[in-house]
Amino acid sequence: MQKSSINFFVVGLLVIAFLLRLSMVELDPFLQTWDEHFHALVAKNLASDMLKPQLFKTPFLPYDFRDWSANHIWVHKQPFFLWQIALSIKAFGATVFAVRFPSLLLSTLTLLLSYRIAYLVTKKHEIALLTLLLGTFSNFQLNLLAGRIPTDHNDIAFGFYLLASIWAYFEFLRTHKWYWLIAAGIFSGIAVLVKWLVGLLVFSAWGLSTIYFCWQQRKLNLVYPLLMSGLICLLVFLPWQFFIYSNFSTEYRYESWFNRQHLIKVIEDHGGSIFFYVKNFKNYFGYAGSFLCLGGIWWGYRTGILNTLMGKSVIFYLFLPLAFFSVVATKMNNFMYPVIPFGMLMVALAIFYLVHQFKIKPAILLLLIIFLLLDIGKPYDIYAGTVLNTQRMAKVHNATIFKKIDSILPSKYQYIFNLKKNQNIDVMFYSNRPITAYRDSLTPTQLEFLRHQKVPLAVFTYQGVDTLPAYLKDYPDLYIIHAKLQE
Repeated sequence: MQKSSINFFVVGLLVIAFLLRLSMVELDPFLQTWDEHFHALVAKNLASDMLKPQLFKTPFLPYDFRDWSANHIWVHKQPFFLWQIALSIKAFGATVFAVRFPSLLLSTLTLLLSYRIAYLVTKKHEIALLTLLLGTFSNFQLNLLAGRIPTDHNDIAFGFYLLASIWAYFEFLRTHKWYWLIAAGIFSGIAVLVKWLVGLLVFSAWGLSTIYFCWQQRKLNLVYPLLMSGLICLLVFLPWQFFIYSNFSTEYRYESWFNRQHLIKVIEDHGGSIFFYVKNFKNYFGYAGSFLCLGGIWWGYRTGILNTLMGKSVIFYLFLPLAFFSVVATKMNNFMYPVIPFGMLMVALAIFYLVHQFKIKPAILLLLIIFLLLDIGKPYDIYAGTVLNTQRMAKVHNATIFKKIDSILPSKYQYIFNLKKNQNIDVMFYSNRPITAYRDSLTPTQLEFLRHQKVPLAVFTYQGVDTLPAYLKDYPDLYIIHAKLQE
């Protein structure tokens, strides 16, 4: 293929990918439950103070710092992806679009990285273009981008920066230019600042190959590039760890302990067998793509395409997370998201091999690719999650009310109660006032405390005032928000 034709297809696919992802950004005009609305509120609060991650910015009632869904200082996740969302909120305001905009950009750029890595590994533009094409319609990435899959924007950002670190490492192998070492270290450090130490994945295959060549060639200076890049990585992510330990040590120590528990305990019911991720290959690559992925690995070695340092590294980067996360106690589909592009590469390699081995005619090839894109893209899944989801209309209705909270609620009221299913997080996100909203109703003890403080209170209703407890209706300064929410 001529270079101009290749560039045309790459640019065209990236434009299609961007527009498809833009449509997903706009698909659900509300913040998704678990985990998007928590990310949104913390990022909004970071927009006013980038060094103080907060969920409840002005908590009034006592809270448990260990409850990441209802606490004050929020260090449940590393902050870099939240900083990105905070900058987006500064630019576009506290909107759903602003929350998803960084993921829109990074998910599209992830496809470009996938294309480049596929070409560096195989030296074949056809395989790289197929990798890009398959990734463009990835249902799993599209649903992450829309916030429909936990942990949404955290994983989109992590996948990009981890893949960028591996891309920079491969560019270093190709050119031996020192600036690629710096780039690999920076990207890996940022990946750690998104989802902690799995962001060091680039140094696994890199470290093993360095040890091998040092031993084979008896040259210790071969370790210098690895050490240089690793040092830069440390300089990127360690300062924040020292900062939060110094300023929020109680929360930091607890979250560090809590994160370690994922290795040995099933956290928040996210468990599964050792074959959990193998069974979920269908979610990453489709049913047919799952078999082609394994076939691509075999054919890649048989034909010699993967029998290079880059090729072996890609296989290592694909299977190390698979092996690691398969044996730890807590399991979530998205843990494998960062290395899905490598699986897409294997699927593309398998298609390339089949075409050349069996001389598949263009019409048959076109039908095969369309079938794979439908299998990977699962358009019915997106349709069913939008049109056939009965809970969605309630969320749309409630979000419309939350977005008007500042005009609905008189200015003297800043404490709201009687919300459900973490809707209080959404209320605080959409409001431009210092509103503090709480789930559920107040207990008599809490109400007596607020009565003594002469605090004005506001409450939402779902099916009318009669659903409120009698002791709450007698509160002397109670404002009932008559815009009824739906359950």
